[in-house]
Amino acid sequence: MRNFALLLVAMTLASCSAADDPDNVPIKGLWESEYRISSIRAGHEYMSGNELPAAFRNFRRTERVCAEPRFAEKDAFFDDFAAHMKGQCEMTDYNVTTTSMTATGYCKNVADIDYDPTLRVRGDIGPENFKMVLTFDGAATIPGAGRRAVEMIAVAEATRVGDC
Repeated sequence: MRNFALLLVAMTLASCSAADDPDNVPIKGLWESEYRISSIRAGHEYMSGNELPAAFRNFRRTERVCAEPRFAEKDAFFDDFAAHMKGQCEMTDYNVTTTSMTATGYCKNVADIDYDPTLRVRGDIGPENFKMVLTFDGAATIPGAGRRAVEMIAVAEATRVGDC
């Protein structure tokens, strides 16, 4: 298993190489990305704002980076995924085409809370944009509410905004 740095982000921006890889669909350039939690459901109730555990409250962020998003190689995707997650996760399945990707796996101790979810990722890939939806599904200990089934849906979107 690998340790992860931030929960939400499954960004697949590899480090810049000298030239764009023509076998990789996304084009090297300046990419702007946004990461956010779309929803969190604990039991039968949706949570938001101050109801969220502290570990989940501040995940919305944007960044700009000069890179070439990598989906074709599982190891490149996983290395970038690992660099953005917080917890210990393992990918068990990974499939990619020129226009989409799917992955499954499991995690432990996500966001420094007792949350051990399964993970499903599905994404749409284009030369100048991509969108990934990550679904975390498992039991978590919620302060003041005890152990509950928790489903968290996170979204990572990126658009190429120019050349490096």
